[in-house]
Amino acid sequence: MKKKNIILTISAAAASVLALFIVTEPDICGRGAAEGIILSGRVIIPSLFPFTVCVLFLMKSGALNILNFADGFTRRIFGITAQNFSAMLFSFIGGYPTGAKMLNESVREKKISPENAGVLLCCCVNAGPAFVILAVGSSTLGSRKAGYILLAAHIISALILSFFLRFFIKKDNAALQSTRTRISVSDNFVSSVADAAASVMTVCAYVILFSVIGSYIDNLSGNISFLRFVSPLLEVTNGVQSICNIHAISFLLGFAGISIWCQVISVGSLIKFNFPLFAAARIIHGLLSSGICMLLLKIFRITLSVSAGISFKANYGGAALTVSMASMLILLLISLFRKKDTGNLLNDIV
Repeated sequence: MKKKNIILTISAAAASVLALFIVTEPDICGRGAAEGIILSGRVIIPSLFPFTVCVLFLMKSGALNILNFADGFTRRIFGITAQNFSAMLFSFIGGYPTGAKMLNESVREKKISPENAGVLLCCCVNAGPAFVILAVGSSTLGSRKAGYILLAAHIISALILSFFLRFFIKKDNAALQSTRTRISVSDNFVSSVADAAASVMTVCAYVILFSVIGSYIDNLSGNISFLRFVSPLLEVTNGVQSICNIHAISFLLGFAGISIWCQVISVGSLIKFNFPLFAAARIIHGLLSSGICMLLLKIFRITLSVSAGISFKANYGGAALTVSMASMLILLLISLFRKKDTGNLLNDIV
């Protein structure tokens, strides 16, 4: 009880300080929120929303059952079924919250226990190739080859982490069986779109919030120097663009950032979250990624000159903000006004 009171006191104090900053310096809040909104509209929604709809549709339709042929292999190597291992595979493609969303659906359908989902979640928080290769490699480091190296190090370290986490996986109760029932294509489509919209809106909300917090930290870093090292740990998207060292970036991609942690916890609401194990896994993932990245750079003899990385600054005074706000409003309406299945696909979409 005493521990809960301490956590409550610290969180209340932090919220009070942030509220005070917002009241006294609202311009910084406005800039941070605008950058978060544009980041959501330009990066998060285009890359995450369509892919999440597809993944949820495949899961609910039972199409992922085709992965059962690899069940023996995944059980021996990673201690989980092939369908549950698919959460990690799809997280490599869809980005950070995708694995948590898939595991949450697996818990809902009783394909995995909440405890085992919490263990598997530790290695399903991964950056997608579009972000690593294009946003980080090409834009920030000015080298697509560097993006491929970062992605390879990220994936290899996640697989290594998954192999050792198998010792934390417990045998599920024999009574644990899937409760999925067959649903119509139209109902599956509407449900997938609504669930994906709700998840992406949550992700965007955290991105905006931590963009605001990061703006205040950057403003204070001129007087308090150590805060420069805190800001990149909060939000990975802005963090990798403020640090032009490929080894540090590799660590940040594995660590993911506090914003991603909050997104994962929110999206995986049915997962039994083991915070000490999760935090340790994020640090280990980051260190492994950085070490493997250094090794791959030497093997392929890739040298980088990253002293002047390209830094993204949001232009929030024109059409970009309007488009971003409109995109988020559409997702909000989809997530709020969820229709019942009428049996007619066109009617359900409208």
